[in-house]
Amino acid sequence: MKKYKIVETIDYTSNGCSCCEPVRWETYTAYDEEGNEITTASSEFDLMDSLLAVHGVETEWEWSEE
Repeated sequence: MKKYKIVETIDYTSNGCSCCEPVRWETYTAYDEEGNEITTASSEFDLMDSLLAVHGVETEWEWSEE
């Protein structure tokens, strides 16, 4: 079984003025057991979908209309 390490990186950006709160950006990166980067995404959901694709698993999402 393959094992991956998921690392969350948080960055903050702003427009340079002191009156605005910085915007938080999360990035998720998956590494294999040897420490090689496999895939990166902006959400846990997208990262898991990318990891499935790495292993040849194709997903199709169907969302409810609520």
